[in-house]
Amino acid sequence: MTDRQPPATPPDNTPKTRRPPDDPPRKKITPNRQRHADLHIRLLPAEKAKATALADRAGLALGAFARAAMLGDAGPRAQRRTPADAALLRQVLALHNKYGSNMNQIAKTLNASNRPVPHGLGEALKEWREIRDAINLALGKTPPTPRR
Repeated sequence: MTDRQPPATPPDNTPKTRRPPDDPPRKKITPNRQRHADLHIRLLPAEKAKATALADRAGLALGAFARAAMLGDAGPRAQRRTPADAALLRQVLALHNKYGSNMNQIAKTLNASNRPVPHGLGEALKEWREIRDAINLALGKTPPTPRR
């Protein structure tokens, strides 16, 4: 047997949590909106991917989806998200790539003919790449590395 004492708890019997010294003070939250208990589960990568896909399809964050599955309600402040329609995103990406190809052909023709490039074409190409990368991210793909 050891002589260890159980950790002291405050008089109101709520567990005392330790915060790192560099952790800034947190904004005060009213007691009726605080959740004190944590639940941790271990999943295989395939199980987590399936749970994440189900949560996305339901339009909920993973934590809100798990709460709804276990308790029947996602909670009053559940993070709701618009489910991503992968097929529609792929169609948008295909159209976006078509328009980007057209912009590149215009720029190439202008450069080859020594005509001045219209003002804003370079910025439009940059914005096109940003939109393409955002769509790829929504589809779970990594954006391509820029060519130099």
